[in-house]
Amino acid sequence: MNLSQSCYNPIEVMKCDRLPALCIDEKTKQQVFALFKEKYCEAKLTHCREILNEHHQIHFHPGTILLWFLQLNIPSIKARKATRRKLIQNLKIQQAETTTQKNS
Repeated sequence: MNLSQSCYNPIEVMKCDRLPALCIDEKTKQQVFALFKEKYCEAKLTHCREILNEHHQIHFHPGTILLWFLQLNIPSIKARKATRRKLIQNLKIQQAETTTQKNS
């Protein structure tokens, strides 16, 4: 198998029972956010993923949940100060951009 072709088809490369983050549909992603908000908001993200795996049969890579929540500007409970500072700076930049667009 050609390596460059295998990068474009993650199903062929996959060697375990979970799908790559790019293959997980939006409906499942929204379900994870809803479950986290309703039931598991006090849990760490890794523990939340393990609970979702055991009780709800939702399987994904441990880093995937971290990326999803960082995209929504929700840091982990155990996030470092530097990570929190970066999120705050990004939010300030986004807020400044939106106010600039409203004024234009």
